[in-house]
Amino acid sequence: MFQKFQKFLNSLKTPQNASLIEAIHEGYQACFEDIHDYYDVQQDMVFQVASEIIHAKEGETQPWSPIKLNRISKIWNDYMTLGIIRDEKGLNNIVENVINKIAHIHANTELAGHTQTNPKEYYENYLDKELTDKEADALDRKMDDYLRNDAFSDYGLEPLVELAIKLTDTTDPKEQILLIDQVLNVVHQRSDLASLFVEGGRMALDELSGYNTEEV
Repeated sequence: MFQKFQKFLNSLKTPQNASLIEAIHEGYQACFEDIHDYYDVQQDMVFQVASEIIHAKEGETQPWSPIKLNRISKIWNDYMTLGIIRDEKGLNNIVENVINKIAHIHANTELAGHTQTNPKEYYENYLDKELTDKEADALDRKMDDYLRNDAFSDYGLEPLVELAIKLTDTTDPKEQILLIDQVLNVVHQRSDLASLFVEGGRMALDELSGYNTEEV
């Protein structure tokens, strides 16, 4: 798609508009690279989870580590009271964790068969062989056992992926904290997603946002 658009832009180029066409090309390329960066992470995660499912022992389930609330709270409080972010290293760790969590949920959702992609294709690519229907069904059953943490989403995934792409596009701490706040707003609306992102789930996010459910 990128190559076709590049060819189209070049067909429009004249000596009079060359600088404008080049600026459009650079902007489009930057957007394309941001999306590519996220999907690199997501595809790596798909094959990681596929490998885990293939090699999982009976009764083994997917490990999951939500973000600790105290780390987020300290950074948020600094920003809200002082208008600055003192712990940029801690924020960068949270950004990386959030992007990886979104990619992980995205991968799980695909391997759980909740998207248009057939999970069988990922297993075949990983194993480098075609699977019979019987073999694919056996892996689906292993997947059901392995993903008993329900770490996938049918409804919250699209806005989370959009935010993850934006997070890969910025190193500005203030932009990062605002984007993470948007991520937490998305997951706050769904108790299942909230518990995947933050220790304590929705109640912890109520506390972080200063929202008291008892007053509602």
